Amino acid sequence: MLQPARRDHSGIHFLRLPGAPAERARAHGMLLREEIRSGALNLLARKNQWMIRRGPGLVQLSPVQGSAVWIYERLLLPWLSRQTPQEQREVIQAIADECGLPMQVFQASLLQADGLMLLSRLSVMKHLLRHLPAGGLPGCTSAVLTGPWTKGGRTYHARNFDYPVVGHWERHPTVMFCEPTEPGEIPHVSVTTAGVHTAGITSMNREGLTVCAHAHFGRGVSFNGLPVFTIGERIIKEARTLGEAVDIARKCRRTANWALVVSSAREKDGAVIEMTPDKTEVHSSRDGAVVHSNYFHTPELHATEALLSGGVCDDLYGRICRMRQVIGPAQGKVEPATLALALGDHVDHRSGVERVFGNVISVVTTVASVVFSPEEQKFWLAARNESPVSLGDFVEVDVQRFWDRPADEELSRLPGSGRTLNPRLLKALGHYRKAYQHWHIENDDPSYAEKSLSEIELAVAAYPEDGNLWIQAGLVAFRLRKIDEARARFEAAGTRVLTPEVSRVRDLFLARCKDIVGERHAALDLYRRHAGTADDPKIRAAFRKGVRRAYRRSQISELVLDLQFPDVMVY
Repeated sequence: MLQPARRDHSGIHFLRLPGAPAERARAHGMLLREEIRSGALNLLARKNQWMIRRGPGLVQLSPVQGSAVWIYERLLLPWLSRQTPQEQREVIQAIADECGLPMQVFQASLLQADGLMLLSRLSVMKHLLRHLPAGGLPGCTSAVLTGPWTKGGRTYHARNFDYPVVGHWERHPTVMFCEPTEPGEIPHVSVTTAGVHTAGITSMNREGLTVCAHAHFGRGVSFNGLPVFTIGERIIKEARTLGEAVDIARKCRRTANWALVVSSAREKDGAVIEMTPDKTEVHSSRDGAVVHSNYFHTPELHATEALLSGGVCDDLYGRICRMRQVIGPAQGKVEPATLALALGDHVDHRSGVERVFGNVISVVTTVASVVFSPEEQKFWLAARNESPVSLGDFVEVDVQRFWDRPADEELSRLPGSGRTLNPRLLKALGHYRKAYQHWHIENDDPSYAEKSLSEIELAVAAYPEDGNLWIQAGLVAFRLRKIDEARARFEAAGTRVLTPEVSRVRDLFLARCKDIVGERHAALDLYRRHAGTADDPKIRAAFRKGVRRAYRRSQISELVLDLQFPDVMVY
């Protein structure tokens, strides 16, 4: 019988996990005990509590904040845990026992995304926390390319996993080789991080099926459904075809809104299984290519999604458009290196400008990046040790022979992978990553916002041609009530190339700066320019509100920023 094993190559932990589910989980905990304790788990477990405490409005009152956290920890998480199948709870208990960490830490980590979606829709919390989910949003990009697109007619599934645990997830990248002993269950590999023991996020099975999960934020949720990782894991362990994957998804009750991008080597096809709590739709390939980010393609389901902000919507759509732009010229000859380079792309499809962030495929939260070849049973995994990991070299993993090769044999690098960026842009990206960490990860520091602004200013100095950086510097300065500094950044942004959506954000906040310093007539000119023309109803409402009444300094505390986007979540 196979024995559990661990190998480390190129900064990546590879685990061989044979046996029943709880045995595999226990082996994971044993082999990576120290890495789990210093990895992403603890941050994930408390992330939603942080989002509650950072929310605007009434939730800033200590009694309200404390009540919201109590409801989340004492009512919502235990309820979600009870919805999880008994087998999965036993798996979580096994890895927790082996690591010596509370089971609740593992539960809260795996349920973080579903918990966030449910939290925002609770009958009471949907008023107190009406702006959630906002700030620190998960988001991913997938592309499945088949016969008409690829060299030799192979099927490839490329995937950026974007998750707001920067600096923690990519610290201990982990690949699990799962060898189930249960009858009928399919061996599979899963790309994850130390301690996040699930194959339901990014995985490939021995039958040539791949599964990658994408979060969607919709207005409908259910308290009687399964978390997404359970559904994805069931598919990767049981499905051999796209039809079987869809059947499993249809039979599973869902807690929230998700999409699973799947590909099948035997059918040479791919699809997106789009799921709300009560509907399942399948978006199939029409030309041999499926590209997905974080919005539903099915009009009926798309209409149920929450409008977070125009900047977010522009970004979600932009990543799909840019992926099509990048792979288009290579149609008929796409190889793994083509897709690896696409996953590291930083060009804004609307303007053609190479940017640090905003409407680009590779983002500050890209903590895992992989290209699967299910027919060959190979995959190529980004080996960079900091986000965006998609900028680094990709190493080749041959699933069939990995554990037969000498333990000290180096993994092959994928020729042509590892995107080369403008050195100034790369420097700016490093500063912007630090700004993101200060704002979203290290915000228990009282000076987190000042430190974030300082790093964004360094990014601006390194790469001043990116207008999105100037916008973000202005937004953070405005949030800090540094009105003159914010105004200067917004005015400078006007001389750079901006997309129409970001240009409207710039004009709105420039008008607000003018209001605050007493230049009401100049502010009105900007408000009126967009009050009847802005496409995004949220920013249009903000312009109209500005026409009716001057913006006041006291309103600044209502703003919610997410540094993934050159916009605010709450205007």
